[in-house]
Amino acid sequence: MKANKARIIVVDDDFAGLEFMSISLEMLGLDVSKACSVKEAKKIIEKSGIHTFECVLTDFRMPEESGLDLLEWVQLTDPALSTIIITAEGEKDLVQRSLRGGALDFLEKPINRKALQEAISNAIETTRKKRATANITQGVKEAGQYDQIFKAIRAREVEHLLKYFFHPLSDVGGDFINVLKIAEKKFLILAGDVSGHDIRAAFVSAYFQGLARGLLKKSASIEEIVSYFNTILNREWANSADQDLPSTFPLSASLCILASTVDFEANTLQILNCGFPEPFFIDKNGLIQPFKVGYPPLGWIEGESYKEASVDIHPLAYLLAATDGLIELANNLQLNFMSLSYYLLNHSSEKANSILKVSTDDVLIFKFQLAPELTKTERYFPLVYEVIPGNEFQIIDFYQEKWEKSLKLIFEDRLGAKLDDILHGAREAALLSLTLSCEKLQTKLCSLQMVYCEALNNITVYVRDPDAQITDQAKRAERIEAKRKAIASLMEFSTCSIEEAYASIKMEFQLDLLHQNT
Repeated sequence: MKANKARIIVVDDDFAGLEFMSISLEMLGLDVSKACSVKEAKKIIEKSGIHTFECVLTDFRMPEESGLDLLEWVQLTDPALSTIIITAEGEKDLVQRSLRGGALDFLEKPINRKALQEAISNAIETTRKKRATANITQGVKEAGQYDQIFKAIRAREVEHLLKYFFHPLSDVGGDFINVLKIAEKKFLILAGDVSGHDIRAAFVSAYFQGLARGLLKKSASIEEIVSYFNTILNREWANSADQDLPSTFPLSASLCILASTVDFEANTLQILNCGFPEPFFIDKNGLIQPFKVGYPPLGWIEGESYKEASVDIHPLAYLLAATDGLIELANNLQLNFMSLSYYLLNHSSEKANSILKVSTDDVLIFKFQLAPELTKTERYFPLVYEVIPGNEFQIIDFYQEKWEKSLKLIFEDRLGAKLDDILHGAREAALLSLTLSCEKLQTKLCSLQMVYCEALNNITVYVRDPDAQITDQAKRAERIEAKRKAIASLMEFSTCSIEEAYASIKMEFQLDLLHQNT
């Protein structure tokens, strides 16, 4: 076989038909092997190697074994190899069975030479594309795509401070989390989400992480690394026309990146967010502080200038962040995304699989402990975080149902009657805030947080609103007193109080879990 010829095998027990097809295809410059039976075809293919062939053209009706038997064998041996089935005119049932079995195409007898040429040409092209894609996929996997390779290069000194959950939508994808050591007691947390869920996304992900590690060793700043990669995405890859790559593997892409540099000696965190969903700082009481400053994803705008923001980590316990796949999954399941985060971070992949079936995107969540000295009794985690516009007081039932479903996800039936107490208290406190403090206005927001401490076995509900910004002391005192009277009825269900500093409601529920979590 010459290097420039595509090789195919023709299988037919009818000698005249076999010769006609073989001669027709040889006239097209193809290297043709012939077989009179499925058994003979298998021997020829096995002797030469199935990867030397780019198309199988086989008659359906033959003695002993049929064309479908050969198709099944080809699919098991090399699914990328295209097979064309030849049938008698009108055999629709056989055509359907062939296509369901993985055949690329079919030809009806008597065979038209032009139709034969077109079918073979398409089959060869399809085989080459599938094999090229498979080779790239294998190359990405062998390069260490996903956690296996990146676990090995993570900073071991702080690995115990990182907790994460990763569920890729397919075998290759672009989400990643990595922790790199920059200096003594200084570490860079890199989390990313490449557009798409394919080989290209995996390639961009691996390339960026390798580039970041290399440039960090040369003392480049994260702003310089991000700026450089943004230029690559906008100029070099977007205009790439590498003919060796299949058309299904374009290099143009965008990358959402969250870069957080933690300096434990200086008690500071430098954070740069480019298109990543907003991260959350969790303080030592388990309360959330969103971080809303950010830039567009890399690959969107050429020439963007980047600057890290500085955060004092002294009062903080954790940094929590997730890709948009988590938000989408929570919405699909009608759960609060914080409850879903807690559940996935604290359960095995096997147990989480049941709820991940409806996922339509890669899901990545990570929690990094910013206060290494935290004891178990100081470890609080938000189970519910809700920001509600004042005009949504009318759909409080919707929120209550979501909170109930979220708490049941975590505790199942172990809360017993305490679940009703928590939901009733949260609902009434939220309604009071939405109608009194937010004045039922869309522009005024109420935040409700449910914080859980496993060691102390309690849930604390915080409801905060615009009253925290009231500067008129008389009006502030009046509003606090109104809230104090309104929550008197809630004292029966919880330890209820007013946080004077925020003019907000705080309820504590001591749990008596019915049985241990499994």
